[in-house]
Amino acid sequence: MGAAAGGALLALGAWLPWLTLYGGLHPLRGTMGAYGQAMFALGIGAVAGALLLLRRPRRGGLLVLLVAGGAAAFLGWLLERGLPAQLEVLWENPFLVAAAGPGPRVALAGALLLMAAGWIARSHPERSEG
Repeated sequence: MGAAAGGALLALGAWLPWLTLYGGLHPLRGTMGAYGQAMFALGIGAVAGALLLLRRPRRGGLLVLLVAGGAAAFLGWLLERGLPAQLEVLWENPFLVAAAGPGPRVALAGALLLMAAGWIARSHPERSEG
């Protein structure tokens, strides 16, 4: 369940606005670009991967853990370096009233939840490999 919820949050975060213009009136969703589309696909794939966790928790847990770790690392870079650099460029035009949107933070929360689900699935040896 945690993997499915994490994947859904990852996909939702990719769909939510990553930047807003004109004081929030014009949202720039993550799915407008390649990075957001990749995060959306990862989220949908993670929801499908949650089914794999039901059948093969140890193997599926490793796969989910690796994919979620990569997504979390990318989203961490995006929040720390990518979006602030873009906002600096947009702030040069004061009429745009640019601001960061909630999307990357929601996607990062989903990736972290997905990592936790993968870690838990990997660390429970009492579950059968089916």
